[in-house]
Amino acid sequence: MKTTTATELVNPERLFSVVKRLFPNSEDEILGELLQNSRRAGATRIDIQLKNNIIRIIDNGAGIPNGEEGFRTLLSIADSHYSEEVERNQSPMGIGFYSLLSHEKILEVCVRSGRHTLTIDPKKWFSDAEYRTNWRDQLSRVNQPHVGTVVEAICLPNLFESFKSLFVSDWYSKLQYIPAWVGHARQIPVTLNGDLLPQDLPEFLKPQPLFETEYLGNRLIVGLVIMAS
Repeated sequence: MKTTTATELVNPERLFSVVKRLFPNSEDEILGELLQNSRRAGATRIDIQLKNNIIRIIDNGAGIPNGEEGFRTLLSIADSHYSEEVERNQSPMGIGFYSLLSHEKILEVCVRSGRHTLTIDPKKWFSDAEYRTNWRDQLSRVNQPHVGTVVEAICLPNLFESFKSLFVSDWYSKLQYIPAWVGHARQIPVTLNGDLLPQDLPEFLKPQPLFETEYLGNRLIVGLVIMAS
């Protein structure tokens, strides 16, 4: 009996267009994925910079290991470059970076880590197979190594303004969910343009615990949060 390989069950011509449709183009989802990447890389500080239609996330984590091979892993689907502990306990899906690339209002994405910088044109990435195949042409080497990882996205003004709205002081009166940075700030200091973001929820949004347990060695409290109307 003839066996079927995994690659035979994937249509490479349509794969990237399918992956692009997995993401709803939510600003908070992009932020959540980038913050999660930093946390998984062991970052102890995350700096968010918003200026001139550029979104920049800087962390001091382990960065992208193994040089060029690490960047290939970043761009690969269902692959990741995290530590064995993260892989074992969290089972990353290996597609989080595509939440950024797939947004229609992102014009350019640049990633810096170690001695390399990778610049991607998202539109070409999804529409031009030759551009994807020759992605190494977009990879440059720098003399001064970058500590951690810098992710920079140039975007259209309306997306930039929507992204900024995630950080307004009274976000709880404008949004119907808790922004990604609120949860991460309790674990890792997160700054916005140099200012430390508040690490605690407003008093009326603090969860009412139902029960407490443990998951993968971490304290887990399950409760209810009543959002402001």
